[in-house]
Amino acid sequence: MTTRNSSKTVEIHIKRRANLDSSQYWEEFEIPYRPNLNVISCLMEIRKNPVTKSGKQTTPPVWNMNCLEQVCGICTMIINGRVRQSCSALIDSLDQPIKLEPMSKFPNVRDLVVDRSQMFDHLKRVHAWVELDGTYDLGPGPRMDNDDVQERAVVVLKLARSTRAITTSVHKRLPRYVSLIYIQAAP
Repeated sequence: MTTRNSSKTVEIHIKRRANLDSSQYWEEFEIPYRPNLNVISCLMEIRKNPVTKSGKQTTPPVWNMNCLEQVCGICTMIINGRVRQSCSALIDSLDQPIKLEPMSKFPNVRDLVVDRSQMFDHLKRVHAWVELDGTYDLGPGPRMDNDDVQERAVVVLKLARSTRAITTSVHKRLPRYVSLIYIQAAP
């Protein structure tokens, strides 16, 4: 039975993997409840004392985190069946037990860590950003003939379709990335 947190503990089930060659398995943890906990705080608490709910000593869970401000998306994982950023997923708003899994659209490296290199390679290939340090005007951008403009547009659309559900961070910002690609057609 899943319930909102009404007890003094938080129960977390983590889908784990030791390495690429091993199979996945679940481990259950229980930590003391504190107000305003997010999933990252819970993982950090488990890392301090990696003991399962049944009392078995285990390895600390592995996950990625960076900004802790819901900006970078590196902490994205599946939380209770939904892709979310773990820095913004508050325990008080989640049903228990809280189930944490790695994102399924990327290769799972270890525990909650996934390999996003394919997505970043695609973004690099289409140069999906504007190089700008804010100190000078870049001007109108390079002129391109219409064939090149159409070819790049097709690549960007294919990229957008293939990465749409990959990670919530990229999904939220993908239209911005696409609009940042400044292409000016030749007359």
